[in-house]
Amino acid sequence: MKFYSYQYLTHNSHLLDYLFIGVGLLISAIIIVIGIKYYRNRTNLKFRNILIVMFAFAAMVICLEVGKIQNQASAQSDSGQIARIMRKISSEHHVALSKIYTSSPTISKQLVMKVDNKYYQVDINSDTEVYSTKKVHPFAEKIQYVKSGGLNLNLNNGQYLNIAGKLLIGFLMLVFQINLSGKGNLDPANAVDELQNYVLGGIVGGTVFNLSISILEFIVIVLIWTVIIFSSKVLINESDFFKNLLNGSPKVLISRGRIDVATALRSGVSASDLVFKLNNSGVSDLQQVSKVTLEQNGELNINNYHDTTTNLPIITDGNVNEDVLEHIHKDESWLMNLLSEQHHDIKDVYLGQIVNGDLVLTLYPKKSTPLLRFLPNEIINLKNVFKKK
Repeated sequence: MKFYSYQYLTHNSHLLDYLFIGVGLLISAIIIVIGIKYYRNRTNLKFRNILIVMFAFAAMVICLEVGKIQNQASAQSDSGQIARIMRKISSEHHVALSKIYTSSPTISKQLVMKVDNKYYQVDINSDTEVYSTKKVHPFAEKIQYVKSGGLNLNLNNGQYLNIAGKLLIGFLMLVFQINLSGKGNLDPANAVDELQNYVLGGIVGGTVFNLSISILEFIVIVLIWTVIIFSSKVLINESDFFKNLLNGSPKVLISRGRIDVATALRSGVSASDLVFKLNNSGVSDLQQVSKVTLEQNGELNINNYHDTTTNLPIITDGNVNEDVLEHIHKDESWLMNLLSEQHHDIKDVYLGQIVNGDLVLTLYPKKSTPLLRFLPNEIINLKNVFKKK
């Protein structure tokens, strides 16, 4: 329990004001120096970015100082009322002001004053013109007495520090999740990525300004969402059922120049949408298109007749791409026999691509091979597969 003296209320120091002035002068000096460097070398974006940071920091300090002045004016008004009551009690009880302490420097409902060795609860009416006292008996084991003003860095009960901590943690968690998921930005590749971005942004935005949620609780909430996201990725990678359920699968909308209307409608693609996307991709004649696939992220993957042998992923993550097999008029048994001739199993292949008539295999490293080494490539000639029919 903390009690404040009459001297604290009437002679509170201005160390915080001096601190803000010192910080302001330091920031001003840094802005001048960086501004001169940037003016002399405008091709160096480092100085530009530092200058923006310092201007933003200066604006933040100014806002904090204005808010502190406003709060200080209100607090000084309350302190003046409390000091006036302390003088009144000192006169009534014939006790020196140095022996009177208050539990709060501002007006509150549960205000307690220590008068010599006795304690009184002080009730003050709304217009602060009338007060009453009632003797009480505190049972706090440790009481701290503040006799003179000091440096008060409370800054609105630490709400700015709470928000700053959550913003920093939210920023780091967003960066970690993006990097751990193998992406370089927030551009979604499937429904799970889209949901990850929305929910994580909602968690950060919804809890940052909720002061009732502590930083530790905020970290736990973000970690729970991280567990859910990466558990779903495990299920997607290990199970075709969950892969199709959570991520969906590519849908062939056009094959050999003919539109599969039923598939387009099931995928929610209208004729106007399809034409718009094809025109944006430079396709004006459907007869030039051998295959158009709607990918999981909503983009169209377009193959023309003249580039049918260019970069077709026939094997991904140890799984066969049935659409590519159908596109080259082969079946899975043909592919398995081809791999068997090379003494490979389908599960050994990280990525298999048909590139300009060759099957390029990128294999998983063996257990004895460090992952940091380049994965080996094997090239199988398939030019006889792509004879025009």
